[in-house]
Amino acid sequence: FCIRFNDYVIQYKKIAIFRLNTESCMEPIQTMQQKVSNLDYKADYYEQIFEFSDMDYKKYIANIKRYNPDLLVVYSYPKQWQGIVRQLVEQNVTCNIMGNSGFGQTAENDYFKDLDIMNNIVFPAPYFVINKDNDLDLQQVIKDLKDKYHLNADWNILYLYDNIMVLADNLQYADNKAKMLSNMCSKEYKGLTGSITFDEKNDIKSSDLQMVKIVNGQYIQVKWNKYGQGNM
Repeated sequence: FCIRFNDYVIQYKKIAIFRLNTESCMEPIQTMQQKVSNLDYKADYYEQIFEFSDMDYKKYIANIKRYNPDLLVVYSYPKQWQGIVRQLVEQNVTCNIMGNSGFGQTAENDYFKDLDIMNNIVFPAPYFVINKDNDLDLQQVIKDLKDKYHLNADWNILYLYDNIMVLADNLQYADNKAKMLSNMCSKEYKGLTGSITFDEKNDIKSSDLQMVKIVNGQYIQVKWNKYGQGNM
């Protein structure tokens, strides 16, 4: 979520945060705010928190509109994103929006791809989103999944595919957990979703996430220079 976010957020002075009331959604927001504060950059924050059971976000969005933010940061589970986008459209929210990767499932829905609001939403996406039309190996895996298992390859399926391939590469050590972890974490894997490497705690330490937006139904990679000026 925070990859390349620093360069993006320093364009904005008033930042509204709209997040699900869970620790998993609070932590990345706090991390983002800390990273921004470390840049010695002053921003004004306004937060609205919703519950997992909520389906009507009108009052939260109305409060956000009254705040009149330069940037709206939305952190939600995939389940809520479609309802949030619909109601942002209904209330004519036109500010720039930063979404988390959970937005990707909504972004892949043909109905949402054609909405004007998509031009305002920037979100992190894995390697294959940008490269699936140009990478022949990736195209073959997507075709195989469709032909053999009748699956349309989305983010979660290809993340799972990469997880399985990493495990498969280390099955010879399956009877020795310590050796398996040591061998696994000493390598770099070129997955369908990007580069996969592990740190000393056996956690993934890097991935090829890119900041993207949808313009006329197409994924476009978005970059910023050190002054926060956007270009595509």
